[in-house]
Amino acid sequence: IAAGRPRCGFDPHPSPEGSADLATIWWNPAAGAAAYAVLVGSTPGASDLFAGSVGGYDWSPDGRTIVCAASRTNGKQELVFVRVADGIVSSTLPTRWNRIDQLIWRPEGDTLLVIAAEQKGYIARIWEVSHPSGETRKLSHDSHNYQSISLTADGRSMVAARAEQESHVWVMPSEDTSQAKQLTDGFNKYDGVFSIGWQQNDKIIYEAMPDEKGEFWTID
Repeated sequence: IAAGRPRCGFDPHPSPEGSADLATIWWNPAAGAAAYAVLVGSTPGASDLFAGSVGGYDWSPDGRTIVCAASRTNGKQELVFVRVADGIVSSTLPTRWNRIDQLIWRPEGDTLLVIAAEQKGYIARIWEVSHPSGETRKLSHDSHNYQSISLTADGRSMVAARAEQESHVWVMPSEDTSQAKQLTDGFNKYDGVFSIGWQQNDKIIYEAMPDEKGEFWTID
């Protein structure tokens, strides 16, 4: 918490150069949910490096640049590269994602690993982004939601945490839960999570997300 500022700091990242600099995301509760920024320095001499709605960030291997995942006005995310020395945005890369949960820089400094969900998608996958070209490559192709990643010091191995999710539509008498009957099956289709209801003809209509594509289904 910087002196004299009503803010809450979280997700601290020390400088890779071993200096006293510490980057963190801060939020000013008085300014609303969108008032996020990356703060670099030590209290009380900290400075705001980048202001905006930040979804994640990381130091470059040489400690000279911080990359932030920031929201654009069209709802998509972009990668913003900010020079630590003067706070100037050196470059930006628009992305195809509507949500970026985490990003880390590879030791070589020419690529980043990103956990992100595509437009209209709910599944967060692992991607590789080349810098400065912005070329992207999908690294995970399963239907699991990835939540966090970490690299070994040499960048040759990665460990990832993922969530395996399962949801189905059930029906039962309101007075007897022991008679609950499962009506759908399968994996990672999000059956009924986003919308479900009864139709006048006593059919159940619900939304499913096979392959991240929203579809409406009915059950007699």
